[in-house]
Amino acid sequence: MVRHYIRKTERCMYPDGYILKAVKKVVAEKQKVCDVSKATSIPKRSILRYVKNFLAAGIQDEAEATTSIGGYQKPRKVFSSEQESNLSSYVKRASDIYHGILAYQYATQEKCIVPLSWSVKKEAGRDWLSGFMRRHQDLSIRKPQATSLSRATSFNNAPFG
Repeated sequence: MVRHYIRKTERCMYPDGYILKAVKKVVAEKQKVCDVSKATSIPKRSILRYVKNFLAAGIQDEAEATTSIGGYQKPRKVFSSEQESNLSSYVKRASDIYHGILAYQYATQEKCIVPLSWSVKKEAGRDWLSGFMRRHQDLSIRKPQATSLSRATSFNNAPFG
């Protein structure tokens, strides 16, 4: 999958609320789809798809409508923003005492829904890690320092949080 997709054309890019206005003309004002399509220069099939999504969702709020009737679904996130910041701060703290944690362990402790590949391998995937590192640029991956056996055995397992 492409990690850093950059859109190359402006085709089918409409201003905010433009599609919603067209859908409301069809649904509320009972205008014909062909007429709305010609007036707004949105393809007929697209308007029909947006109307179908609008009616299926039973939308009342306009803020809810803009995300659910048109466009693509946002990527599914494993952690919320707050959980990611907690994980980031934990990683920093754990690196100071030479104690590591897997994102998978944190996700299971927080009872997050994880991808199937995480459950099989018991670790987060490369795509998630690259995205996490891109979102938290204050972290870096380095080769760990050698630690003496007596120092390593004296570490305490720090709780999350």
